[in-house]
Amino acid sequence: MISIPKFLLPLLGLMLPFALPHAAQANPQPAYTVMVVPQFSETRTHASWGPLLEQVSKDTGIDFRLTFATDIPGFEQQFEQGKPDIIYCNPYHAVMAKKAQGYIPVLRDEQNLRGLLITEESGSIRTLQDLKGKTILFPSPNAFGSSLYLRALLKDKEKIDFTAKYVKTHPNVLRGILRGEGAAGGMIASTLNSEDEKLQDKMKVLYETPFVSSHPVAVHPRVPEAIRKKFTQALKKALLKLPNEASDVPMPNPQETTYAKDFQALENLGLEKYVVR
Repeated sequence: MISIPKFLLPLLGLMLPFALPHAAQANPQPAYTVMVVPQFSETRTHASWGPLLEQVSKDTGIDFRLTFATDIPGFEQQFEQGKPDIIYCNPYHAVMAKKAQGYIPVLRDEQNLRGLLITEESGSIRTLQDLKGKTILFPSPNAFGSSLYLRALLKDKEKIDFTAKYVKTHPNVLRGILRGEGAAGGMIASTLNSEDEKLQDKMKVLYETPFVSSHPVAVHPRVPEAIRKKFTQALKKALLKLPNEASDVPMPNPQETTYAKDFQALENLGLEKYVVR
């Protein structure tokens, strides 16, 4: 055992308060990144998800930080590489994320998801057959209800030959139809309902997909189970406190979920041939 000369003890006492903060900083508590599928602009996403995650961080004492992808293909690349610790994604993304990295779905809204094909109320499109040879707008290739599932049904079940044009976001779909960029477009009900009522009134629903499980929040398996459980419970609590008008976080009635219960069945839809890399 090393003995310290008595004359050094007062000096050691003076140094100790300065040494302890550095020792504490050597192993800081990690921050966990949360990435949201970019259905809207970064500013709009931050306005809705930022305060929510601040509340979760406050309630758990753990730092959960919102991060961004520029578009949906970029988002897919990020989670397939396992970069975000937590993602909010569409149902088929849950399949892709599970296969790529083992992401674990933890929460989804109890209301199931339905894709919509919309067209201008006053336009010339009256039936699906009117869309043959036309351009249809979609947010991105692998957006599930508004694109991937919808395109598969239109091609395989309805036998509609069309040209797909990808316009990055759901709002761009609606506005692109009004500008004449496409004869129809894909959306989901929650994003359509979040639009200005005057714009909604100019649209009609031409076709609907079958219901599937709604968008989940999923956690990378590297996140410790205890942290995952704390996050899940705090997020569920924070979501239940959101006002009804906070529709950019479409989870008013969050419920816990598992991959086997709510998402594994999507593997059987045969959508792989429509996934765009």
